[in-house]
Amino acid sequence: MRSFCLIITILFSSILSGQNFKGRITDSKGEPLHGSFVYIKEINQGLACNDEGYYQTTLKEGSYTTEFKCLGFKSIEKAIEIKGNEPTIVDISLKESPFNLSEITVSAKEDPAYAIIRKAIEKAPLYASAAKEYKAEAYIKVNAELLKTSSFIDMIAKKGEGIKLSEFKDQLFMQESFNEIHFTAPDKYKQTVKAFSSSIPDNMNPEGAMGLMTSSLYNPKMGMFVSPLNPKAFSYYKFRYEGFIDEEGLNINKIKVDPKFKDPILFDGYIYIADNTWHIHSAELATNAFGIKQDYKISYQELDTNLYLPITYIMDADINFLGIGAAMNYYASLTYKDIKLNKDIVESSINKKESKKRNFEIAVRDSLYSITSDSLANKRDSAYWTNIRIVPLDKREIASLQKKDSIQIHLDSTRRAYNNKSFSWEDLISGGQIGRDSSKITFTYNGLMRGLLLHEYNFVDGLWMGQSIS
Repeated sequence: MRSFCLIITILFSSILSGQNFKGRITDSKGEPLHGSFVYIKEINQGLACNDEGYYQTTLKEGSYTTEFKCLGFKSIEKAIEIKGNEPTIVDISLKESPFNLSEITVSAKEDPAYAIIRKAIEKAPLYASAAKEYKAEAYIKVNAELLKTSSFIDMIAKKGEGIKLSEFKDQLFMQESFNEIHFTAPDKYKQTVKAFSSSIPDNMNPEGAMGLMTSSLYNPKMGMFVSPLNPKAFSYYKFRYEGFIDEEGLNINKIKVDPKFKDPILFDGYIYIADNTWHIHSAELATNAFGIKQDYKISYQELDTNLYLPITYIMDADINFLGIGAAMNYYASLTYKDIKLNKDIVESSINKKESKKRNFEIAVRDSLYSITSDSLANKRDSAYWTNIRIVPLDKREIASLQKKDSIQIHLDSTRRAYNNKSFSWEDLISGGQIGRDSSKITFTYNGLMRGLLLHEYNFVDGLWMGQSIS
């Protein structure tokens, strides 16, 4: 990968829609609901909405049961009929459904949240191990914008290739990919990148597409972060009960998660746990590590008996380090197929309390995660993307894709004209020397830079891969 775009990649690491099922989710005032999504029951498909509340997908002809959801709002179930390529447009307005505290008595001895979290921790190993095998399709879209940069970074960039990072300030970059995932218990993942597109210069290697991590909120840790359902969670977090809502006859408990001490490996935010089953309904969690603040919205769905898997992810990030400021948005929508349950584990848990000594924890090893790319991944035409793109592009994203060739031409011509061989961006990223003379300057953010570049800096549940890509 070329020099200038290592920094861009670290930060941000046909136009007409042809989908036959589309629409928009808003509140009662017509405002878009951030974090809203659609679930299609018959095909186990989740559809994340964009910032304006729009969703879309392509469905085979037939009848479907759809659910329109957003945390804090009453979900709506609707039957739809798909007839060939004829568009079915469903716009939904959701009514607010506040969390109820009136039936709960909070004693001075212990907050009710602790009893709920204990039960969720007890069940977590079961839910982490319920799937024996499955296949999934994942559509992932990321957009990012450089908001500010320091004169120091500009000086280094100018010395390196004659290009200032500030030249790209207030420009939106985007990347999208369509992936096939094959999971085999306990911890083997195979990811195939079927399609990849990016407006980030020099970033047309499809194997650089973001993928799914081999981790879960049900596991003790997710990458570098400690799960609220870690067996030792009470040593890391304080919990507070903030009410419940009724969803189709099931009480969903809202639990505030507060770290007991300031540490970049700890979350804060909310986790939503269902009564009786004690599975994760959804999560709104945030991290703040090394100048990168990330807010996650993760939605789970029951796909089979005791099998609860994420169907949509939405992540917003504010990046502020080394005088560089940037914003990033991440969307992922998943469709699960060919699910096979780990029946021994699932059946042993039905109507039977789990033994505290039993341990289904999955040990994740990098060697069991493989990623390959279809030879046509970065050659897909607009018709292909029109068919598989789930999160609609907005005007700025469309413009970003349209400008990518002109930006690449500008970068290439500037490099040829400047051609300073005394400096390597690889030195900067790896924390090495600036220049090849006696001047030795080491970046204090070496660990973060290297972690972001090699994908060792983990986002929750696969927002950023937990392994380097070779």
